[in-house]
Amino acid sequence: MELVGVAKEVHISSRSLHTVYEGLTKVISKHDTLHLHPQIDTLEEDGRVIFLDGSCIKADTIVYCTG
Repeated sequence: MELVGVAKEVHISSRSLHTVYEGLTKVISKHDTLHLHPQIDTLEEDGRVIFLDGSCIKADTIVYCTG
């Protein structure tokens, strides 16, 4: 959440997206640059992040948070 104020976009991926969404509903609605995604399927060498639902983004940096 600290990155939302300084990054162009912040994308959050979670294995259990429903749980994350419940906890962040109010916060998400306040930030147009915060995006939630399902679990990551593949990381490509060109920076593309492909999610289990087939959607993808291009990432500059990935921060792993394992809890």
